[in-house]
This record gives sequence, structure tokens and C-alpha cells, in this order.
Amino acid sequence: MTALCLLLLLSVAATPAAEPDSIVTPKCGEGQEVFEGKCLTMPVLIKHKLPVNPGRASGRVKLWALIDEKGSVPKVEVLECSKPGWGLEEAAIKAVSKRKYKPAMLDGKPVPINFSIVVDFRR
Repeated sequence: MTALCLLLLLSVAATPAAEPDSIVTPKCGEGQEVFEGKCLTMPVLIKHKLPVNPGRASGRVKLWALIDEKGSVPKVEVLECSKPGWGLEEAAIKAVSKRKYKPAMLDGKPVPINFSIVVDFRR
């Protein structure tokens, strides 16, 4: 009985795995990329104001922003700042929060998206 069980295990283990179903990748248009098997169009900036440089300092602020399905920016967080404490973070958040985007589109429907934005300040 043990030999029969071992033989069955060996025969099951030796059976080749089934070939995976071929993955169909959609053909997306220009400016689109494939995301989870669908065509994603990234948001497009349509309205912005330059940030006010509070300390007349040069620097860079990297932000994380949520661009919602209406193209507004309801959430912004600082990821990095080259000159912390100079007020660049607050100025960058204020400027990016007022931006307006054509929203990201997934298969033709507007969707919220997390986005990385870099704001450069120059003297």
C-alpha cells in the first residue's frame, strides 16, 4: 500500500504543468500605458501658478499628491526637501494644491491617482 501511494505521488509530481493562458496586452494609444490590463492615461496639468519663494532660496521639494477624478489635488505630502525649515515645503504644498489637471483616465473613465511632483525654487 505504501508503494502504491508513493507511485501515485511520483506520477503526479512528474506531470508537466499546464501552460498558462496567454496574457492579452491591450494596444493603448499614444501617451497611454498598460495598467492592470487596461489603458491608463496619465493626468495632464492644465492650470497652475508658480510657487512663491518665501526665503529667496534655491531648493527642491519632492511631493506626493493625490489627483482626484475631477482633476483637483485634495492631498499633498512632502517626501523630500533640499532645504528643510526654509518654508519651501509649505510654499510647494500651497502651489500644488491649487493646480488643476485633466484627470487620469483608465479605459476612458476618470480615476484618482497618486502622483509624484517635483517643485524647483530658484533665486
